[in-house]
Amino acid sequence: MMEEVMEMLEALEDLILRARARLTNVVMNEELTPSTRQELFIALGRINLAYNLVLNIMSKLGKRGVR
Repeated sequence: MMEEVMEMLEALEDLILRARARLTNVVMNEELTPSTRQELFIALGRINLAYNLVLNIMSKLGKRGVR
């Protein structure tokens, strides 16, 4: 059971990292209105919070998946 939880957390970590990289690329490279850019930065902040939560859970379970 614990191994399955860790696998799901690692998969979630991977998805978060991919989303963060893609969103960062869009924010930095696309021509956006200031309000749209602000909304994307807010979304990026939320993605970072989710990533930190996943890392904290993994740490509590005894495995740290830092990349």
